[in-house]
Amino acid sequence: MAINWKAFTSEIVITDVVQALTTQTELFVVYAEHYANALRKRTQARWNMEKVEAIVKDGVRNSTTDEKGKTLSDAKITAIMIQDLDYMKARDEYLNAETNETELRLIMDAINIRKDMLRSLSANRREELANRGFGVDDDEFIRMKATLEKLSSSLGIGQAQVEVVKGQNN
Repeated sequence: MAINWKAFTSEIVITDVVQALTTQTELFVVYAEHYANALRKRTQARWNMEKVEAIVKDGVRNSTTDEKGKTLSDAKITAIMIQDLDYMKARDEYLNAETNETELRLIMDAINIRKDMLRSLSANRREELANRGFGVDDDEFIRMKATLEKLSSSLGIGQAQVEVVKGQNN
């Protein structure tokens, strides 16, 4: 997966805490799946590179001798192996898979940092509400209620199960 850093930045930025709270889980799940696939691809690429390395080394060891007719040293075998086209291709595939995995690990770290920021922002918001005597202005109440109703319908929770009462914190 090629990482579009500009698109990821727009996905992870927090401009609205309530909206960010509703998208955090989806964002985590999407990128966790990509990260798991990247780990699998890196493991497969490493295995393939090691397989090609073993085949090439064995072929060189069994078919090539030095000028005196003796078998080649491990250093000479390795020098020949790293010039083999199949080995170079397998190594490039491994390095690309490793780079992709590293980038996705950084994205997962950023998502975890975002989660911590959302916790902090939510705690600050709850404290502000508590200090105002549970007061929420009407526009904010309507927005919070609409977001909660949208979230509950997307989760399959009926309207009768979700009740928003102005002035109550729980």
